[in-house]
Amino acid sequence: MSQTINITKNITGKISGGTMVLYHNDHPIGKIDLQSKEMSLEEGYEAQGADIYSLQSTVEQEQYAEDCDMGWC
Repeated sequence: MSQTINITKNITGKISGGTMVLYHNDHPIGKIDLQSKEMSLEEGYEAQGADIYSLQSTVEQEQYAEDCDMGWC
């Protein structure tokens, strides 16, 4: 399973040459070419409209025991 989290408000950018490098929590996650205005994002991130989302996989925690009556084993 995966979960999308809107991180748009936490994105910062720094201009470097002809591109703007996008950061989330001080980690580079993508860039925008200032000439063509095309955006590319690292794996695990996705743009939808004007928002940027972090795609996080969720792992269901397995129970350490099965067939317990009312949680007691």
